[in-house]
Amino acid sequence: MDLKTFQYFVAVYEYQSFSKAAAHLGITQPTLSRQMQELEKQTGHPLLVRSKKAITLTKEGMIFLKRAQEILQISDQLKHELSPATPLSGDLHLSFVENGQSAPLMQAIYRFQKKYPQVRMHLRKQRETDLMQACVLGLCDLGVIHGHSDDPLLSRSPLTKADTLGIIISKSHPLSDKVALTNINIKGQDLYIPEDLSDAYLQKHKLFATIRGTYLGLSEILPLVQDNTLILSYEHLLEENFYTPYTFKKLIPEMTLPLSLIYKKGSESLLLQTFMTYLKEDL
Repeated sequence: MDLKTFQYFVAVYEYQSFSKAAAHLGITQPTLSRQMQELEKQTGHPLLVRSKKAITLTKEGMIFLKRAQEILQISDQLKHELSPATPLSGDLHLSFVENGQSAPLMQAIYRFQKKYPQVRMHLRKQRETDLMQACVLGLCDLGVIHGHSDDPLLSRSPLTKADTLGIIISKSHPLSDKVALTNINIKGQDLYIPEDLSDAYLQKHKLFATIRGTYLGLSEILPLVQDNTLILSYEHLLEENFYTPYTFKKLIPEMTLPLSLIYKKGSESLLLQTFMTYLKEDL
């Protein structure tokens, strides 16, 4: 079992097809198929579910995939770190929870890639729990989360900017004329809140509205904003204009959430450290 085997397996997972994966890898389909059969013999477990529609993974296959991705990422990082004389290059995996700081975040990425065009960025929005696990497993180089992480395997670096929470409300709602909303204003209203808000935070900032559920992405839940249904969201997240049927209102007293960078302890490569410097300049 070598690095090439891990690369082959990940390619089969990504393309869900032996023929497409083989074309990507530059080898023949029979060769790839034999390699996967040999891998399953070595592990002693079936890793792939073969069907006419697509190739999927077994439970053991999912476990093997996580480790294969981690090993390949560590291999890439090691190659980069052993070549300090070369310009910054390679792949950087950045994950982030939904937040209201997309504009400065993307600006930092733009400035960084303009300076270091040989660095490829892989961006992903994730749930906070999934993001932290990905960092621990080495599948994510850097994460942007709200608050902090108590995981002993992760390092945390606080950011200057914080997210401000507020209410997204229909422009036809009687409360839409108000500059800001109080807890009394939203009492008795149905409210959806971000999935990643902790119980401790909600205990500290008790809301008089009736919490009807949680959501991960704002765009998917916006159609629910009507009549007495409101959404607790982050400022700057809603793209608001004259034609938008919704509007964002700040809360009084103000509700804020600090932002932090997290990464696996011992993974502070030159590439990661340089990118973090750019992020902290904008965030």
